[in-house]
Amino acid sequence: MTRTSLLLLMISLPGLFACGGDDTGTDDSGLTETDADTDTDADTDTDTDTDTDTPPVNDSDIAKVQRGEYTVGETLTLTGVLTHDETYYGFFLTDGVGGPYSGLWIYNPHGVDNELVRGDEIEVTGTVVEYAGVTGGDESLTELEISADTVITRLSQGNALPDPSVLDAATLNDSSLLEAYEAVQVQIVDLSVTNRDLGFGEWEVTTSDGGSMRISDQLYTFGTVLEGATLESVTGLVNWSYANFKIAPRDADDFVGYDVECTADKCVGDLLEGELVITEFMANPASCNDNDCEWLELYNASGGSVDLYGLVLEDNAGRQDAITDSVVVVDGGLVLLGTGSADGWGHAEFTPDAHWGTSFILGNSGGSVSLQVTSTGLTVDATDYSSDAGASGFSWQLSPSASDSTSNDDAANWCLSTSPIGSSVDYGTPGQANAECSAK
Repeated sequence: MTRTSLLLLMISLPGLFACGGDDTGTDDSGLTETDADTDTDADTDTDTDTDTDTPPVNDSDIAKVQRGEYTVGETLTLTGVLTHDETYYGFFLTDGVGGPYSGLWIYNPHGVDNELVRGDEIEVTGTVVEYAGVTGGDESLTELEISADTVITRLSQGNALPDPSVLDAATLNDSSLLEAYEAVQVQIVDLSVTNRDLGFGEWEVTTSDGGSMRISDQLYTFGTVLEGATLESVTGLVNWSYANFKIAPRDADDFVGYDVECTADKCVGDLLEGELVITEFMANPASCNDNDCEWLELYNASGGSVDLYGLVLEDNAGRQDAITDSVVVVDGGLVLLGTGSADGWGHAEFTPDAHWGTSFILGNSGGSVSLQVTSTGLTVDATDYSSDAGASGFSWQLSPSASDSTSNDDAANWCLSTSPIGSSVDYGTPGQANAECSAK
């Protein structure tokens, strides 16, 4: 084809060489052409993925017992790992999976002792039991009861435990949901103490989202707690007894972030050893009854003010009481603590700055006084005393030259007071400087 013929063809077919993607185009001659192609893609992709992921069913024997797949009265042999050190009357097992239905209480009414510890994998035979605990109660505890001649076989040691299940308020407040976590290791977070004494060593916490739960001393005693104290978390094993679900922590590590707010340079939880010193106490008052008039004096050697709210007093028998009022002691100052309550205080000559309750006792025939901090496990100060300190009507006082937590361990630095308390028949210097002991 010649160049002239090609040019004529291009002029006669302008739409064939139009640029761009327009349906309508105009050539150099001014002629307009409209593309009449109306083809549309009517295909519609209607495929949908209807697959749903479902967690596998825990088919361990422990889970089957908890789900009721083994009937009450049935005898079976199962394996599991101890989630805590063995107690005399039973232990909790996990199947190692974690989560709902993964734990079981093994009831050991005959005290079969194998010295089992956390992480031991065992094989045990027993009978499935539902323990109601309370006549007429709706709930019960599923357990495997072992007999006096049961042989517990340790299969391995040092096994890791599954991570605890974190429970929310909806689960904590619904017993039908908690049922699935019987004997399971769980954790609750962001807590405040809302009842410090429910009786029988139990106390109540509430989560920030409104869940509530009892904390039990079944496996470990945390110590004296105070209402309003906060905790970052509590971990433990879910138990059911006396018509209540509760969590049983196993040791101090199961409590994280216990804290009590205060209004001084130091809260009790900030104290170091020796920053409070026991300087005087009355174990056997003559002017009124012991349980109305026992008192204790402390010296603040911390270098700053201290709020005693939460300080725990413990005697030689392990009885404890806490100071549940905010009382601030200035640096170098003395503070006077009394037994019972302000309403029941029996001594007319002076008034304590705070009271410790009725559990802690100053024994007349000797004993000990210990100042404890629940949150840290610290003993701030402690001193033992003999029956000499129990002389009727006389306080036992520390020489001022020995007012530190080391010197007050030496009985030679103590003596009976010789200063009368007002017009009473008692002798002592409550809240005031002691006299130097004559041997000093």
